[in-house]
Amino acid sequence: MTVAGKADTSARPRTADDLRHLVAAFETATLPSAAWTHEAHITVACWLLLRHGAAEGTARMSAGIRRLNAAHGSTGYHETITRFYCRMIERYLDDAVPTLVRDCAARFADRALPARYYSHDVLTSPEARHAWVEPDRQPLD
Repeated sequence: MTVAGKADTSARPRTADDLRHLVAAFETATLPSAAWTHEAHITVACWLLLRHGAAEGTARMSAGIRRLNAAHGSTGYHETITRFYCRMIERYLDDAVPTLVRDCAARFADRALPARYYSHDVLTSPEARHAWVEPDRQPLD
């Protein structure tokens, strides 16, 4: 989804970087009009609501759409539809987040997980206790 080093914001985000590029293009009003699809609206709203909560996420969505519309010369903003989707997404997230948290807790419950990435000597070193030290067994990526 990258074209000449930049994210192609017209396609569905496949990675976290793609998603960040889409949201950044939305927030800076540089997202091409053709890329501002209904799916892009929902994707950006979900991101903003997760990152900022219901009130601030909805306000950012509203302001961002108005800013993007102005950049495109459009007057097609609709407050009720924007708030409707933000409320529906927020309700969905309220149900989905606990499942995500449970899955995350189960995935990282193994207290021996750091030992797969770090030797005992590196992990117990004074340097690692006081500052970030890159893994010496395998990279995090």
